[in-house]
Amino acid sequence: MDIPPACPVCNNLAKIDGPQSYGPIEPSALKERALSGKCVFCPLLLEAVQAIEDVAEETVMVIDLANRLGVSASDGTLFLKVRYGSGKREVFELYSIEGYYSQLSFMKPFQKIKHLRDIPGDTSSIASLSWVKERISECNISHAECFYDTQSILPKRVLDLGDPVLSDSERLGKGVKLVETNGARAAYFCLSHCWGASLPLSTTQSSLDSHLKNIAWSTLPRTYQDAITFTRNMGVRYLWIDSVCIIQDSPSDWRTQSSLMGLIYKSSSLVLAAAMSTSAHHGCFSQSPSYKWSADLPLAIQNQPITFRIRRQVPHESYMSYHTSTTQAPLFHRAWIFQERILAPRVLFFMTGELIFKCCHHTLCECASEWLVHDRNWLYDAALQDPAEWSKHWHDWVHLYSRLALTYESDKLPAISGLANEVCKLTKGGLGTYLAGLWRETLAVDLLWYVQDHSRLPPPAQKRIPSWSWMAVNSQVSFKKSNPLVKQTAITIDAQTTHATDDPFGQISSASLTLSGFLSPVSLRYFNEGATPDTDEVDWRIYHNFAVGDAETGFMGVAMDMSWDVKEGWRSVGEDLWEFGQEVYAFEVGESPITCFELILRGVRGREGVFERIGLLAKQVGGVREGRQRREIFIV
Repeated sequence: MDIPPACPVCNNLAKIDGPQSYGPIEPSALKERALSGKCVFCPLLLEAVQAIEDVAEETVMVIDLANRLGVSASDGTLFLKVRYGSGKREVFELYSIEGYYSQLSFMKPFQKIKHLRDIPGDTSSIASLSWVKERISECNISHAECFYDTQSILPKRVLDLGDPVLSDSERLGKGVKLVETNGARAAYFCLSHCWGASLPLSTTQSSLDSHLKNIAWSTLPRTYQDAITFTRNMGVRYLWIDSVCIIQDSPSDWRTQSSLMGLIYKSSSLVLAAAMSTSAHHGCFSQSPSYKWSADLPLAIQNQPITFRIRRQVPHESYMSYHTSTTQAPLFHRAWIFQERILAPRVLFFMTGELIFKCCHHTLCECASEWLVHDRNWLYDAALQDPAEWSKHWHDWVHLYSRLALTYESDKLPAISGLANEVCKLTKGGLGTYLAGLWRETLAVDLLWYVQDHSRLPPPAQKRIPSWSWMAVNSQVSFKKSNPLVKQTAITIDAQTTHATDDPFGQISSASLTLSGFLSPVSLRYFNEGATPDTDEVDWRIYHNFAVGDAETGFMGVAMDMSWDVKEGWRSVGEDLWEFGQEVYAFEVGESPITCFELILRGVRGREGVFERIGLLAKQVGGVREGRQRREIFIV
């Protein structure tokens, strides 16, 4: 059978491949065309509209057709974007059941209606559990990059959930116990979760002995109970939960175990991520009956019965926006989750109404209706050996990580130390010494960070972090985009950090940077007429201490991009951070073919020859150079 001429109502579903949706289509036009027998597609759409009206108990006014909501694809979900008479809007998915493709080989548009999996609507269901087992089996068999060691060295302490061969009835309600593993090997899962406003069940020096004997089921918060139940049902005996497996009031145990956090997640068989839970008491599992609903749409083509289905679209925005501040998943706002998600070979996200499985190879949702935004885990890609490539990806990670929240400010270095350690191993030390979030061999570009959003948090209280590190500010940072073309013009004389622990990637007690390069004395002045230094509207400008072009102002006569590390008008530890006419300095660190990059520095009071960074200046190459001198400077 030949493909019929284009239908004037639905266009044979042909427009769904393009970037625009096709419509609007009125149900009355669909009905007239379907009854005429001139289109084989309109009857399907009419059946879909009738099913939607039945479940919504509203009248459909118009529908629009779209493939993946406007994203071009060769085969994907057919979306029906519906507007009711009340003005309410909903999105439905039109999909197929298995085993129909051969029957429709003569009609290409039908083949674009994707085969999807029915949604259980309950992430604790047997169907969801079976789906996860299928994903892990596929991963073990087909994905060489998703290395699976069934005999990993266990963390120092894990929760023993009991013999996995016991039946559910035998294990129901039974407690667990903490065990010291002494280097034993076995498969284990990890839990990634939000603690919430209060400390959840935790192990302390006083409760350690009792936890080694038994932890009663009734004392476990709901998220822990759900994670234990799921782990047991997967046939795994051991589970690692941070608050229970690390002695919370032992600084030495916390320092040791937090430095191993990256390795703990990397060596796990699976990480269970309670993405939608705001605390340990909200649980992992969820039920969403509205996503479970589906309706059959029987159709006969050339006298062959074929069944399609319609259901409400399962929203994926919470997962797909994990890298933005708009995500509705509480877990994705936490800084600790960042390296867990990257280092773990497999992560299972407990979302609203469905599960999402991420491994080193791909990311799949339980409903199978969406291609999900997935940063393929290039961390373990052997082809990435160029330091410039590693530097670029490190900057991307820092950009994402720096917007995330921490309960304790002192965790900023430890919460990404596992990732830094792994990068160092994979590059075989090619990036040089790790310097509080920067790398010695790529220092020229690592210093070119700037604050993207001043409004989120005030300046940090801890002074141990050097001013030249992006970790010194509690705001999201970015890096100048000309990175690959930047060459370092300043000479690194010395760069060092003093570590507070044995972990070279963890907390530090002090740091310093000694550079040799061109230093220019300049001044800060606010530019806005009538503004004062304490107002948010102050536009600060850099002025030379001698006239340049304009004898009255001395304003730098070149195109500039100035970025301040803290918000203008803020006060810092009892002293004015910004003073009208205060002398500061511009220190050149690198340049690209068209741009010169300079750190904006000020002298540290009471410490002659010692400077701290307060901003970044980008200006045209060949601009103002008068008055600059080559100097060796010490930055803290």
